Amino acid sequence: GQGRGLLLFNGQTVCDDGFSDNSATTICGLMGYNGFDSWSNGQLYDIQANLQIGLDDVVCSSGLWGSCTFRTSHNCGHSEDVHLNCVPEEDCDTGFAFNGFGCADINECTEGLDDCEVTCVNTVGSYTCGCLEGYEFINGSCVEIDPCLENPCSDTQMCLQVEGGYRCNCLDTFILESSGECVCPDGYENEEEACLDIDECAADSPCGNGQCSNSAGSYSCDCNDGYEFTNGTCVDIDECASDSPCGENEECSNTAGSFTCECAEGAERNFNGDCIFYQACRVRVKNSNIEAYSGNSVTVKLFGESKRIFKKFATISWTKNGEQWNPRSSGRVKFNGFRIGSFDVDDTGVYVGTVIFEKNRQPYKCSVEVNMALILEDTLRLTIANKKKIEKEAEGRKSFFNQL
Repeated sequence: GQGRGLLLFNGQTVCDDGFSDNSATTICGLMGYNGFDSWSNGQLYDIQANLQIGLDDVVCSSGLWGSCTFRTSHNCGHSEDVHLNCVPEEDCDTGFAFNGFGCADINECTEGLDDCEVTCVNTVGSYTCGCLEGYEFINGSCVEIDPCLENPCSDTQMCLQVEGGYRCNCLDTFILESSGECVCPDGYENEEEACLDIDECAADSPCGNGQCSNSAGSYSCDCNDGYEFTNGTCVDIDECASDSPCGENEECSNTAGSFTCECAEGAERNFNGDCIFYQACRVRVKNSNIEAYSGNSVTVKLFGESKRIFKKFATISWTKNGEQWNPRSSGRVKFNGFRIGSFDVDDTGVYVGTVIFEKNRQPYKCSVEVNMALILEDTLRLTIANKKKIEKEAEGRKSFFNQL
C-alpha cells in the first residue's frame, strides 16, 4: 500500500529547503517503497508544533542516498515541514506507470493505446481524440466548429468570425501595437479587461520633493522651492551653477533645495555679515602677563596705532576664557583697552581682544592676548640685584648658582 504522511527523521520533522523529487525518491526507497506519488509542505497537524525540526537542505543529485547532503541545523519553521506520499510500482492510478522515480503519465497516443480515428491528444492520466483544424470531437465524431468558440484571441481582444477563419480586434479602450498585441495607452493599466487611468500620485509619489496632481493618463508636479520639474520628477536646482547668488568674497555651495554662502579662503565674516579680506595690523598689548593683588586696579592698554585710529575707526571686542566678555561688566571701557577697578579672583583668566579698523580704505584685523593672575598675600618674591652681572661672573659655576 501507499506510505503517506508527515516525514520524520529520528522523531523530528524535515524542512523543505533544497527538497526535490530526487530527495523524495531516495527517502521512499530507504523506507522500502519503489518511488513516490507526491510531496508537499505545510503545518497540517497540531502535533507538528510540539516537534523539533531535525533536517534541513536535504539535497539529492540522484535517487541514491549516497548522493544526498543535509544539515541538522535549520533556518525554517513548521510551515515548511515535508509531507510525503510513497507508493509501490503496482499502486499507480490508471493512465500512469512507475518510471523508477514515481508514477508518470502514460502517453496513450505514442504507445498505440488510443482508439481515435483522426488525431490523438495525450492528457494527464488519459487522452482525447482530436479533429482537423476547424473541427471538434463531439459524440464520437468530428464536427465543424465556430473558431471563436475556442477563444483564440487574448483577454484584451474580441474574436470576430470571418470567412475561412476569424479575426482578433482590440477591446474598447485598448490600442494595437506593431507587435500585434492590444495594450493600454501610457498612463493607463488593464483592470478586468478595461483600460483605467493610473493614479501615479496614489502610492509613492513620482514627484519626490513636490506635490503630485493626477490627471487622465498622466500627472503633474508642483515642485518645492529650490526644485524644478525634470524627467518626470522634482530635481534640485543648482543655484551655484550659473550666476552665483552669494555676495562679494563669498563662495556658493549647493545643498538639497537650497544653497549656502561661505567666505572665500582667507576672508572672514564681519559683524555685518560681509566677508572681508583683512590686512594684519600692528596692534599689541603693553603687558601681556599681568599679576595683581586683590583689590588693586588693573589696566590693559593697546598700542601700535594712533589715538585717532583707536578712537574713530577701531572696534574692539573681548573674550574671557573663551567666552564673550564686556569690560563694562567688571570695569571701565577705554578707547584702547579697559580698566578693572578692584581686581579679585573672579577677574583672573585669559583675555583675548580682537581689533578691527579701516585705514587708507583698507580693512585691518589683529588679536591680542592678556593673561591675568592673582598674587596671594603670603607669596614671597625675591629680586637679586645685578643678577645679569652675577650670572656672567658665575659662568662655569652654573650648577652651584642654581642651588642658591
